[in-house]
Amino acid sequence: MTRGRKPTPTAKLRLTGAYRPDRHDGAYEAPSSVPDPPVWMDHPVALQTWEYLCQHIAAVLSMQDQIKLARFCDAVADYVDARKTIAAVGYWVENERTGALGRHPVAIKLDKATDVIRQLGSDFGLDPAARARVAAPKEQEKDELAALLNQG
Repeated sequence: MTRGRKPTPTAKLRLTGAYRPDRHDGAYEAPSSVPDPPVWMDHPVALQTWEYLCQHIAAVLSMQDQIKLARFCDAVADYVDARKTIAAVGYWVENERTGALGRHPVAIKLDKATDVIRQLGSDFGLDPAARARVAAPKEQEKDELAALLNQG
């Protein structure tokens, strides 16, 4: 097991401008391609999250990310379901035997989904700190005058 920081993926290095051929030429680089959702993913929120993320983070995705991305999308679906349940029945429930108030059991599911979203979201660059580490190249703004002149 290696110690120290995890190596930065080559795609991230290229996006940030930190790629150096003398250091990173021999590093494994997964081919960049947007994976299809797994056949077992059937929750509508998970599928919507999959499509949204594949459109917005395609530059750093590869086929090897399919399971990790699927887990993230499932966690988002779990989070949405738990929020709906808590909104309907409340965060606190009364214990039938003792009469004491306690957290609804779905709150545990909500907490776990939040943890997975936070952890995996950082890996995909979905939080502010991760976005600061990966600055995607900005698209060139179209010059309207140049476009008019080049229409010919």
